[in-house]
Parts: sequence; structure tokens; C-alpha cells
Amino acid sequence: MSESGEGKQVALGGIPKPRRVLLTVGATLLVGLAALLGFAAALPSAPDPVTEWNAIAATVTGSLNRGLARQRALAMVHLAIHDACNAVRPVYASYGGPPPAPAGASVDAAIAAAAHEVLRATVERPSPTLEVAYYRALLATPPGEPRRAGVAVGREAARRILALRAQDGADRAATALPAARAAPGTWEPTPPKHLPALLPGWTRVAPFVIPRADAFRPPPPPAIGSALYARQYEEVRQIGAERSPARTPTQSDTARLWARDIGEHWNAIARAAVNSQTETRPPDPLRTWHRARLYALLNLAMADGFLSGWEAKYHYRFWRPVTAIRQGARDGNPATAGDPHWSPLLPTPEHPEYPSTHSVLSGAAAQVLRCTLGTDQARFTVEGGERLAPVVRRYGAFSQAAREVVEARIYAGAHFRAANEEGLRQGERIGAWVCERALPPLRASAPAANRGGAGR
Repeated sequence: MSESGEGKQVALGGIPKPRRVLLTVGATLLVGLAALLGFAAALPSAPDPVTEWNAIAATVTGSLNRGLARQRALAMVHLAIHDACNAVRPVYASYGGPPPAPAGASVDAAIAAAAHEVLRATVERPSPTLEVAYYRALLATPPGEPRRAGVAVGREAARRILALRAQDGADRAATALPAARAAPGTWEPTPPKHLPALLPGWTRVAPFVIPRADAFRPPPPPAIGSALYARQYEEVRQIGAERSPARTPTQSDTARLWARDIGEHWNAIARAAVNSQTETRPPDPLRTWHRARLYALLNLAMADGFLSGWEAKYHYRFWRPVTAIRQGARDGNPATAGDPHWSPLLPTPEHPEYPSTHSVLSGAAAQVLRCTLGTDQARFTVEGGERLAPVVRRYGAFSQAAREVVEARIYAGAHFRAANEEGLRQGERIGAWVCERALPPLRASAPAANRGGAGR
């Protein structure tokens, strides 16, 4: 063998260059495969593909902005899944118009492709978890024309939903809040960071189902000169303070349990309820279709709940307890004792107080789950709190959890009671509206559906 430079390039370390390239590529693929297997092992599993994709979507959308954009994305994902299922077999009315579906198209492949397409378009950065989940779903579907047709159906369903929401105003939600005259009762940036108002332009995002953003606007908050306001003020001042002697450890845990993204909580509750029903009820040939509608209605109601709550927040622009209590001596109400050093248990979000969107979304979600599952009774566990101090609690009804959210936001020092009570009622009305009007059963297909047919 030549000792020239050319010869050294051809055979380095006894391995010819073409073979070294193949070995390098092979090693890279092995490393990549190991990584993918690690991701796949961490992905959720569920009794039906819709529930599985709900968990995947909840994970993948975690990077989106503070619940609002995340909830919009989840509604779009589940609309695409719903429409893809009902293109393969029409059971419920579609939202974006049923895409064409050849006979025999795989519903599982359609679900995976629909979710994947929407998530790729809405999540801000590439997600290995999403890609692994998608290819794992396709590998679980037998190869051939049914899988290819299912993928085409799912992608078209997703494209239609994305097109419908392309000009919905979400890209203009970060517009600045117009200045307002400083006055008692008017929202202003809150300590400690005094951040500007969060996404005030979200009030102009197009709703999914409700007719207008202000259609379910609650009545005004209690006037700050009233006795009712003074009572609610004193309640938060006492029990919502950072070091409140009036708040029990259990109440502090309740505040921390429900502090995170409320839509994430209610999707997890839905998955638990669905899993429980799957274990206790006989097999249902249309289970996938029913689940697709349930998650679509749930996330539609919460997306519109956010919009409706946001519209009311920026309409009333009511001040937060931390501002109200620190300025209590100057609010004109002789029954409010001010405390310039008062701080809440948990950080105050950077948007107006009334109503509580935690409560709006909880009312909407509980109402949807009641109407789709036919009962308020369900056993589920909710997990939250801090990483080093997790809180786990068990519930027996959707209404029980929703009512606890009302109390949790008072314990946290984030809201007065009226914001939570009215928010809960507002959400229940939205949930009922969505259940009654969105994605209704197709009467023509009902007899065939009742005779059974293709399941997963």
C-alpha cells in the first residue's frame, strides 16, 4: 500500500474509507435509535388512540404561552382528530368539513397524522417527543393502502382546521394594553416584577363555538365602596396572605395543587375518567369516535372559556388583591384596612383580576365532562404543587374539583371570591353551550352506528 497522502486517506487505521463511512453512519443510527427508544418508553399509553394523543399533545404544547396559546392548539388538535375520525366513518358532524376518505382507510393512522400535522404547525420548536410518537403510531398500524389513506385523511383534516384558524387573530394577541387613568379599583402591574399586561389582544381572537367573546360576560365585580366588596377583601387579606395564620396547611396545599395550567389539569382529569370507564364498561365499537368528540368539546369549551374570561378581564380591568390591599387605606371604603406590606401566598399573574379564568375553565370543563359522560360522578387523582413538595388529591366528582378551584384561588391570594364564583358560572354556561351546539350526532348515521361496525 502506498505511503502517500492519498493512500493514507483511502485506508486509515486499516479500514477503507467507504467502509468507515458506513460504520460511522451505522453507529450514528444506533445512537439515534437508542435515543428514540428512550423517548418512546417515556411516551404515554392509553386505552384508545385519541386519549393517547391527548396526553402527547398536552406534553408537546407545554412550551406555548401561558395557557392561552396552548389551549387554542389543543382545541385545534382535537378538532382535526375528530374530523379525521368522522371522515373515515361519519358519526358526528365535522367542524371543518369532512375530507374525502377512501373505503378502508385506517382510523388510527388518520388520528396520528391529524394530531402530528397540527402540532408541527403550532408548536414553536421541533419536538423529538412528537416525532417519535408519530412514527411509533404509524409502525403500530399495518403497512399498505389503509395506512396510506388514513395518513392522507388525517393530514387533510388538519390542513382544514389550520386554514380555518390561520386568520383568527392569535398572532396579534401581544398588542399593548391602552393606558387607563389610575384610580381605585383599576388594574395595574403587580409586584414583585410589575410585568405589563399579558396578551391583551387575545380578547380579539375569534371564538371556536360561542358567538362572540362578550356573549357570556359576567356582571360587574362588587363596587369597591360596598359592604360585599369589604367582606371579600377581608377574606383574601386574612386567608390569602403569604404567611397567613388563618390558612391551614391543607388549604395551602390546595392553592399549590391548582396553581399550574388549569387546562392541563382538566385534560388529565378527562383521561383518568375515560380510562376508568374503559375498565368498567363493555366494549364499544364506536369508542374512538366518542372519545374524539369528548376531547374536542372539552378543549373547545376551555379555549372559548379563556377567550370569554379574557374579554371580561380587560373590559372590567379590576385590580388584583395585592394592589387593593396595599392601597386599602385610599380606596374610599371605611371597612377596608390597608396593609402596604401585604403579599399573596403565590405570585400574582400579570392580568386583571375579574373573572378568574381558572374558575371559568373549570366550570366549562366540568360541564362538558358531565354532559359527554352522562354523570358528574368519577374517581380521579389530581397532582400538582412544587417538584420537591408535590400535592396529590383524590376526587369523586367533577363538580367537587371545580368547586375546589374556586377556593384555591382565594387561598393563593390571587382573586376575590366574586371573580371565582362568577367565573365558575360563566364557564358552566359556556360548557353547556358548546355541548348543545358543537359536533352533534349525525342522525342518518346513528342506526348504523348502533349496529356496531369498525372500531379502532
